[in-house]
Amino acid sequence: MTPIAAAIEQGATQVYVLPIGYPWFRQERTNAIGMALQALARLVEQRLHVEIAVHKYSADICLLPTIDGPAVSPADFSRTPELISRAYRVTRRYLSRPRERDGASQRRVLELAPMAEPARVA
Repeated sequence: MTPIAAAIEQGATQVYVLPIGYPWFRQERTNAIGMALQALARLVEQRLHVEIAVHKYSADICLLPTIDGPAVSPADFSRTPELISRAYRVTRRYLSRPRERDGASQRRVLELAPMAEPARVA
């Protein structure tokens, strides 16, 4: 069972999906590992869109935007605080905008609280 299906099965009527972001997704692959990672990222992205389509009439599903951040390796945690801060700002801005649903503009009910300053990574 997928996370979206599990949420709906447990009674969720609104589901907010934070997709895994791959800033390096559109960069040209130069080796086999890069090509494999890009293929995996495409499979995950396609599966997410299928899952949303399957459940779009069961719940109000809101796909949050990924950030267009710097190309950071998935194994590089040195910029974690920066990436969290960027994602927070983008999501907060996105959720504050009216959302179109069935031709009518609706205000999102979820509001993010101000984020505490992230801990510094030594």
